[in-house]
Amino acid sequence: MPSTERIIRFNLFKKNVCHRLKALGDVTFAIELLEKDLIHHCFERGEYLEGFYLLGMLDMICHTHQIPLPSSYNDLRKMKQ
Repeated sequence: MPSTERIIRFNLFKKNVCHRLKALGDVTFAIELLEKDLIHHCFERGEYLEGFYLLGMLDMICHTHQIPLPSSYNDLRKMKQ
């Protein structure tokens, strides 16, 4: 079970992501995720919750705007806990 500190950090992360999404808009936010490869960077640092959260956001944006899902994350989409 995650520590209280970890939960607080993750909730702050989610809040910051939502603010960034609102400031940039869906498509620009998705482009930034892809260009900076933020999802893979999260996984490289062991920040799996953050990585999966960003991947979910990206997939939701792609689905909403009928954009093909980036295949570079297919390996992560297949992961299960």
